[in-house]
Order: sequence, then C-alpha cells, then structure tokens
Amino acid sequence: PALAFCLKDENPLRRRSAAAALAHIADFMALSRSTSASGVSESDSRDKERSNPLVAAVPGLITCLEDPNESVRKASAQALEQIGPCVGKAVVPSLAACLSDSSEEVRCAAAAALEKMGGDHAASAVPALAQCLKDDNVSVRKAAISALGHLGPAVKPALSELIACLHNSNFSVRCTAAESLQRLGPFAISALPALLKCMHDENVGVRTVAAAALGTLGSYAASATVAEALCRTLTDSHEGVRAASAAALGNLGHASAVPALVEALKDINEDVRRASAAALGQMREAAVSAIPQLHKALKDTNEDVRKVAATSLGLFGAVASGAVPGLTVCLSDTTVSVRKAAAVALGQIGHPSRGAICALNERLKDPNEGVRKASLKSYELLHRRRMERGGCGPGGDGTESANGIAAALLRLAEIMDSEDDRGDTWA
Repeated sequence: PALAFCLKDENPLRRRSAAAALAHIADFMALSRSTSASGVSESDSRDKERSNPLVAAVPGLITCLEDPNESVRKASAQALEQIGPCVGKAVVPSLAACLSDSSEEVRCAAAAALEKMGGDHAASAVPALAQCLKDDNVSVRKAAISALGHLGPAVKPALSELIACLHNSNFSVRCTAAESLQRLGPFAISALPALLKCMHDENVGVRTVAAAALGTLGSYAASATVAEALCRTLTDSHEGVRAASAAALGNLGHASAVPALVEALKDINEDVRRASAAALGQMREAAVSAIPQLHKALKDTNEDVRKVAATSLGLFGAVASGAVPGLTVCLSDTTVSVRKAAAVALGQIGHPSRGAICALNERLKDPNEGVRKASLKSYELLHRRRMERGGCGPGGDGTESANGIAAALLRLAEIMDSEDDRGDTWA
C-alpha cells in the first residue's frame, strides 16, 4: 500500500523509485514461486497469482504509464512486466498505447510487458505490436517481434508482417524473427518458404535458428524438400548450424534424412554427433538401418555422445538386439550418465543375453543410486525373460528365476544401506 501511494507522489523521482521497487518485489516473488513450484498444481499456481498482493498497485502503475516523466513510464511498464499475467487484460490497452510512446525505451518496456502477458491476455495488442515492426529503432522492432512470438494463435493477424522480418536488412532482426517463428511452431507453417531461404543466410545465427524453426513446424513441414534442405546444411561450415539441422531432422522424422544423419555421426564436432544420434533415435522405425552406426557411437570419445547413442538404441527396442554387446560394455563406462543410459537401454531392448544379465548384476553395487536402480529394473526383466525361454531350474518351476531376482534385490538393499554416504561419481 505504501508503494502504491508513492506512485501518486508529486516528486517524479519517488514515483519512479516506487515503480522500480514494485518490479523488484515482483521479481523476488516470482523467484520464490519457482523454487517452491514442485508438486503445486496448475490451478493452485493460478490461484496464487490471482492473490498476488501487488495487484493492488496495478491501477497506480497504469496511471503512471501516462506520466509526463519518461523514467516513470518506463519503470511502470517494467513493473507490470514483472507482475505478469495476473494484472489482467485491463492493463493491455494502456501498454499498447505505450508502443507509440516518444521514448524507444518505454516502447521496448511496453512490448516486453505484453510478451509476459501472453496470448490469452494480450491478443488485443497484436495490431499495435505489428505496427512496431516498422519502428525506426532496431531494439523496438526486436522487442515487438519477440512479443509476437509469445502470443501463440493470437498472432495470426500479424503473421505475414512477422514473416517479412526474416528479410530485414539487420541480421539481429532476422534472427529474432526466426526465434519467434520457432516458438510459434505449427502456428507459423506459412513461414516455411521464407525459413528455407534463411538456410542460405550469410549470418550463422540466422541459419542456426532457421534450421531449428523448421524442426518445430510439425508434420506439414516433413516433406522431402525440407529434409533435403536440412541435409545440405548438415555440412554447413558452422557446427551450430549442423547441430540444429540434425535436431530438426529428428523432429520431422523424414526417412530420406537417415543416410545424412549417419554420416553426421562422424562429424568433427561432438555437439553435431550428439544431435545426430538423438535424431536417429527419435526416428525409430525409419532409422533402423542406422543401428550399426549407433552401436559404433557407443565408443565415441565424448561421454554425451555415448550416452545419447545408448538412449537412442534403447528406443529401437528388440530390433536393436545386435547392440547388446556394446551396451554391456558401456555398463562399465567411467561416466555415470552413460552407465545409467546403457542399463535402461538393455531393459528396453529386452534381449536376455547371459553377458548382459551378469553385467547388470554387477552394476547393483555401482556407487551411483540411479545406476543401481536402472540396473535392477533391467536385470529383473532380462533374468525373468531368460528363465521363460527355458532357463529355469531342473524342476522347471521357476525357482532359479525367483531366487535370482530375490538375491539381486537383497544385494541391492544391502549395498544401499551401507553406501548411503558415497558420492555419485565413479572413482
């Protein structure tokens, strides 16, 4: 209440300070909510937003958006941004009016506040934001582009203007436009031709984001033409473009991209190799022919590539049984995440080889709890499956299977009891 009262002070410095203080409080409250959000339902979260005590200061902040002092207007817009959607739709017309403010800083702050509101609240501001795409100031244009990218389906009336920004002479504007279209995903399918042209942009950042955006357009973009364009950029001179292209191909899932992705598993850059391995796993049935190359990737010098290769092999299921030997070796990898991924993958593939079962049994004494749990789950599955295939005891009553699993459970319990104070790294 005191800060809300200060917004009416005759001293502009005090009005600005009050608005800035409200912004800081809102930022702190948002941080507190994010750290305690675990286990809170979406409806409870909305209730907390609606009960935000800062909402009482919103009328004063709206009034300050018309303050004769530029710094007060800017601080008020920033405060409304930090308070967020709980301010309601009533503030949108005033923020939209600020998009034509004489100060570019106020225009930027207003666009940022509308971005925070989202499409459910700020849809009525779309025409004003579209007008800002022609602003003389680059920062204002970028702020408006970014805001439109957060409005979802509500952006439709301004979509053609947003797409046109991909041809702007300023590379940072083109890059921001591609980022917004990426965020809009399938809603921006009409941007497909323009994004394909951006794959030839002279700027690395534009090419990278354009590739990522193509991967978010959904099934309508999963054509041979798009796949061919992304396959070409798998050989781009910049690793960021190559990695983004691989990820996009994985999202689109076009089978024609498999040979190029397999070749990219040999890329000199580990990020490209990792993205290619992940993409092949996403494609599953369409990429079965890549299983031998993913098997080889389990020996990659980079731990993240090994982990992703193991994860991808697991996604193929039983058809990847030929990779079981390599995954079994990965159970002894020096990196925790690789060992865990290999244990999970062996269970997903479900091939009950004796070597895999014995190796999983050994991992029940792994220093890392996550590895132990993953190993136990896969061990139980494979051990039971092996017994079902004729590996039961002499009496054929499954006693050996039951005893084996019971022994593994007992062993794991003993290890966990005695090693609670051990670290999560492999010595």
